[in-house]
Amino acid sequence: MADDYSDDFVALGMASTEIGNPPNKFQRLYELGKNRGYKLQTHSGEEGSADLIWGSLEAMQVKRIDHGVRCTEDPLLVDHLKSHQIPLTVCPLSNVRLRVFDKIEDHNIIDLLKKEVLVTVNSDDPAYFGGFLNDNYHALIDAFDLDKTDVLALVKNGFRASYLPEDRVQVFMDELDRVVDG
Repeated sequence: MADDYSDDFVALGMASTEIGNPPNKFQRLYELGKNRGYKLQTHSGEEGSADLIWGSLEAMQVKRIDHGVRCTEDPLLVDHLKSHQIPLTVCPLSNVRLRVFDKIEDHNIIDLLKKEVLVTVNSDDPAYFGGFLNDNYHALIDAFDLDKTDVLALVKNGFRASYLPEDRVQVFMDELDRVVDG
């Protein structure tokens, strides 16, 4: 991070194996990123425990968690994610493929949505795991018999969790409402 790439990038994030890579291992890197004004996010709580999510929030000071579905192991963490509206970028089909959940009907994303955690629907290496973004939505709609209100909440959460400026987020929210109501 010797050069300033702030015109090209808005966030610092990491992905891959959580086990054996505790968040404090990357604390200095994330401090550098924060000092340069980058948004901070990391892959946590998919294969690793809720403790790794806490570590990501505390040591790395992230404001968005990729996956995070293991948060339900700790009710206090779920409450924290809800009260601070820390987004979880959830990838349901890859979670099933990686055996985080045995089947899509076991997934916790809808329970988290009902608890007002800011969950979003995403794809995760779709060529490898299968399931592009719309496939993930359709799998959830079929498994949980979601209605228009639930789907709209998930889509809006995607905009809320984005790194777009707030005025742009509002433009998309208004457009969604216009299309859905229209």
